[in-house]
Amino acid sequence: DPARAKKLFDEAGYKGERIVMTSTREIAAIGAQAEVLAAALNAIGVKAEVEWADWGTTLTRFLTNKAPVGQPGHWNIFTTTNSWSTWHNPLTNIGVVLNPEGSWAGWPTDEEGEKLRVAFIEATDQKTRMELLEKLQRRMYEVMPYVVTGQFDQQYAWRNNIKGVLPTSKLVLWNISKE
Repeated sequence: DPARAKKLFDEAGYKGERIVMTSTREIAAIGAQAEVLAAALNAIGVKAEVEWADWGTTLTRFLTNKAPVGQPGHWNIFTTTNSWSTWHNPLTNIGVVLNPEGSWAGWPTDEEGEKLRVAFIEATDQKTRMELLEKLQRRMYEVMPYVVTGQFDQQYAWRNNIKGVLPTSKLVLWNISKE
């Protein structure tokens, strides 16, 4: 809902500042996400500009550059992809690490969310884990350390003389043989 998105930006105090997105075209899905997001933001009056670089530079920038707004290298938004196999569980989802020493790009910090994440990891029974997971999910919707913008299955193919390819969401390079 573009009108609602514009209203939320206004309510958050957006005053037309330049929003810097860092991205790459070397990985097609990541570049496409950046283009679509920048276009959507610009359509509601947010001045989003993508600064393109190779993937290594982009990755280094969003993982290490904490430059404040207006300083060289600063950024506001980045897009990336990841596998559900690493993001579906608080044990492996780096996006829900909410402490300044361990959180990833953007360095999200939320004491309540971090306590819930750690309690989930340390829980010894499934009932407690599920109760904590529900609380953690609710908290993630309140603090929004990241936003999932889409979901897709990575396509891959192999010749008919390759055997043992496992039916996974992400190609794994084991169990494979060539006849």
